[in-house]
Amino acid sequence: MVIPSVKKLNPPVGRLRRYALLLACFLCASSCLVKIGNDGTVTVSSHCWETAKASTTPNGMARVLLMGLFSVDILLKSNLKGGVSKLDPCADRRKALDPRKLQALLDTVVNQFPTAKEADVRKSINGRICELRHQLKSKSVLV
Repeated sequence: MVIPSVKKLNPPVGRLRRYALLLACFLCASSCLVKIGNDGTVTVSSHCWETAKASTTPNGMARVLLMGLFSVDILLKSNLKGGVSKLDPCADRRKALDPRKLQALLDTVVNQFPTAKEADVRKSINGRICELRHQLKSKSVLV
């Protein structure tokens, strides 16, 4: 990778700062992770965290963090608690999402939005997972 010198770029200060942050993230990926949850063992990318913090609703924040914590492939094969489908009992049993990551997500959302109800956040998470499955059926999601 060739990094142009700062003299050649002569960017405005804001752009220079973003360039430095991007370079730092590239050189040390672990420094671009943000710990979430009450125990601090779960991390998301700093980009995911900044996007989640910019959300104006608890459900919006939960949906952003969900996509940052779990791959689309995992989400398509899972649901919130695990178990069989209520709509199709003959379908394969789905795995539960990682409880440690899920609890970190819930803790973070409730910490950012104290009036948020955990049940509503869980409902929005399940809704997002259902949306992904629907998009897959209509071939508009990449796995």
